[in-house]
Amino acid sequence: MELLSVPYADLSGSLRPQVQALLAMAFPDLEGDYYKGSVPDRIFICREDSQPVAHLAAYRRTAKADGKDCLIGMIGGVAVSPTHRRKGLSKLLIHEAHQFFLAERIGHSILFAFDPTIYASSGYELMMNPVKFIEAGEERQFVYRGSMIAHLDGSSWSVGLLDLQGEVV
Repeated sequence: MELLSVPYADLSGSLRPQVQALLAMAFPDLEGDYYKGSVPDRIFICREDSQPVAHLAAYRRTAKADGKDCLIGMIGGVAVSPTHRRKGLSKLLIHEAHQFFLAERIGHSILFAFDPTIYASSGYELMMNPVKFIEAGEERQFVYRGSMIAHLDGSSWSVGLLDLQGEVV
């Protein structure tokens, strides 16, 4: 198993369409390029026999928590091929993303999960913050029941409004 950590710009050659195929398999409603809406700061990929079998996109985002600027990490596009599930690959990629965030001095990471139980073993807990974001050009705000947060550096976190100041990844 090979672990890759690449900036978006380095996702090229045959790797790009292979990753897009993995993401299309994981997210069947996806149309076109997964990255068209928001370009990640770092992409983590597990490969076996030169084929991507797991993927995670890591984003740095300036947001507002209770009206105060903060830098957070956001995780999206977590995908593992069916033949490689339940082998700890998501946990490995999340660990790598957390190390990336800590190196960038980011103390909190958030994600929006379909199944929150998957992420608890990586330090995520349900986040009850109302979240403000843009979706399809419209501003929205609500508490999403799959919102999760990991406290990476032990710093405090507010339970007030989290304004992502942009689209959700």
